[in-house]
Order: sequence, then structure tokens, then C-alpha cells
Amino acid sequence: PVAPHPNQRLQDNWDPHLIFRPETSRSVYAEMYRVLRASVSLLGDETARKITLFTSAIPGEGKTSTSANFALAAAAQGRRTVLIDFDLRKPSVHEMFGLPRNIRPGITECLANRCAFEDIIHHETGQENLHLILSGMRAPNPGELLDAGRIRNILARACRDYDVVVLDTAPL
Repeated sequence: PVAPHPNQRLQDNWDPHLIFRPETSRSVYAEMYRVLRASVSLLGDETARKITLFTSAIPGEGKTSTSANFALAAAAQGRRTVLIDFDLRKPSVHEMFGLPRNIRPGITECLANRCAFEDIIHHETGQENLHLILSGMRAPNPGELLDAGRIRNILARACRDYDVVVLDTAPL
């Protein structure tokens, strides 16, 4: 028997709402995310506008599923993509990809100046060209971590290293 591709083993842990896998990548749902990706790319010069932020009015509306599938669609197009879990109160990107929340330091540790940007990137995602930055450890007061200067530096670094930067944020 042939051993499964490493990406397939990682994809086996993905949430069913992640649709960019061999058995569902040609579905109508996958095509709608490709249309969303194309629509966003038509908003202007992609080299000047690399960041796409997803939020929602209330919890449970699907912003994490949408941001993750948008990131997968961009990565499948061959774009170097990073998905950052910026929902510091109720992060769930790690759950979507079947990963432990604290598999490595995350955005909370980077915002608190406890580790460097390169230390928070999770490379083995199950999709070529897609990297993740998970939330990291639970922050007792997430609002205190949201320093504009630190966020600006993190996003500048992400934009330097990636073609597409996707932010999954907290609901409004």
C-alpha cells in the first residue's frame, strides 16, 4: 500500500467546514470561496493591499470558517499565505485545523514581546503555501495586548514575508 501524502494526514484532522481538500475542492462551496478570493483581488493592487480582515456582528456567524477557507483558496492559487488568529478572547483557528492551541507560541506571546515573529509561525498545515499564526496562550486581559505599534510591526513583517495576510478577528 502507498503511504498517504503528509498533507492528507494533516487534512484528516481538519474541521469539515474546511473545504479545500481533494474530495470537496471542486464543490460549489469551494468555487464560492474562489469567487470571494477573486473579488478581493480585484479591489486594487494586491502588492499594496495584502491584508484581508474578517469579522462578524456576533459570534457564530462563520467568520473563522470564511477566513480559513479564504486563506486556503489563496494558498491553493500558489500565493504565500498566512492566517493569523487575532480573536484573543475565543480563538478557534487551531480547532479548524485540528491543532492544539498552544502547539507553539502564538500572537499573544508576540504581542507581549515574549517571542519573535518567526517563532510563532506554524508551517505544517496540510496545505502548501499556507502558514498559521495561532492565538497562543490565553491572555487574562487581551485588550491590553492590542498596542498599535506592536500590531503595526507584526503586520508589516507578515506583509514582507507573505503575499496574502488573513486576519480572523473577534466579533464586533
